[in-house]
Amino acid sequence: MKNAGNTVTETLPRLIVKHVVGWARAKRDLRDVAARVVGVAGLLVDRANRYRAEREVWEWWQAEVATMNAVPRRRPKRVDVSSRPLFHDVNASGERVWPRYPRSSDQRGDHRSARELVDLGVLNPENRWQYLGDAA
Repeated sequence: MKNAGNTVTETLPRLIVKHVVGWARAKRDLRDVAARVVGVAGLLVDRANRYRAEREVWEWWQAEVATMNAVPRRRPKRVDVSSRPLFHDVNASGERVWPRYPRSSDQRGDHRSARELVDLGVLNPENRWQYLGDAA
């Protein structure tokens, strides 16, 4: 049985080209073909999507922590959960208004539910069916 390195080396010997003065890239970019041969095609895209979702959950949680720690009079005003803008203004300035963070039965942050909601895209301002928080 051959390991992945030998398979790529044997299958795609022109990924880089050896010259007298060193190495150079091949004229055709064969990295996608090499990734398919080795069986790792799409892993970087999947990783980028996971990191994007993790960053969004983290940003949501940080907004919730800031709200919890703020003096009640200085807490950011959250729009009523039943009001949804019909059109999203991409040029609007200001911070994003986050709904309440999901809570477990003991009122602790439910990070697994938050991640599922982010993965489903329900926090996206353009999404018609958005997460309404505890009020729903």
